[in-house]
Order: sequence, then structure tokens, then C-alpha cells
Amino acid sequence: MSRGKRFTEQELAYIKVHSQDMSIKEMATALGRNYWSIQRVMQAKTAEDLTDKQKRQIDEMKEEKNIFQIAKAIGVSYAAVNGYLSKRINVRQNHMFTADEDFIIRQMYPTFRISLIATKLGVTEEQVYNRAKKLGLRKNRRSV
Repeated sequence: MSRGKRFTEQELAYIKVHSQDMSIKEMATALGRNYWSIQRVMQAKTAEDLTDKQKRQIDEMKEEKNIFQIAKAIGVSYAAVNGYLSKRINVRQNHMFTADEDFIIRQMYPTFRISLIATKLGVTEEQVYNRAKKLGLRKNRRSV
């Protein structure tokens, strides 16, 4: 796997062409990249491709629906919605979790949606997931 290597134009074109018919894991293997590097590229590119109308729809729905529901409702990818919202929400990339935030995560993580916890704490869903993993938490089978 390459680390810190910039994507070539050919790799970006490959991702764009195959984003609908291949999984991220398959594209990562084919390009010799890791899963998260492909995911980040897709998220950034698809968020840039959203129309103004789609952005308004996302802004209207973000309080009442989760990212998967929004993506399905307006016919775009999860990565596009998540990328757009990540840029809209002013979130520090290297968030230092406090003891109070850890307590909230411990109480809410097993039963509540990650998107709800992230909104409550003002961080990204990935940051909540990673913190919960570090705290050794697991989701219950049925989440609210």
C-alpha cells in the first residue's frame, strides 16, 4: 500500500468510472491503495459534484434524517452527502475528547445512531466511531 502518494489523473479517472460498479475495497485492491484513501477521494469528488438544489435538500433534511436516508431520498451517494456535511459543519480534524464526551459516548453508543452522537458532540461520525473503538465499545444489534 502506498502512503502519502498523490493520486494520478489515471487513478482518479479509474475511480470515477468504476465508482458505480465496484466496491471501494475492489478499487483499492486494483489500484494498490488502501480502502480509506479511495473512500476519501470518492467523498471529496462526489461532494464537489452536488448541485445547488441537492445541497439545499441536504441542508433541509439533515436535522430529521440520517446520512443514508438523505442520500437515498435525493439519489446521491452516502459519500457525497457525508463529504458535503463534513465541510458544512465546522469540525476540528484532531478533536481531543474530554471525559464528559467519553461519558456521553459510553452511554449513547450501544443504542443510538452514530450520526446523532456526532451531531450532539459537534464531531464527525468517523471521530465518534474511532473513539468508541478506542474505548472498547460495541453497538447493540438494534440501534435507535
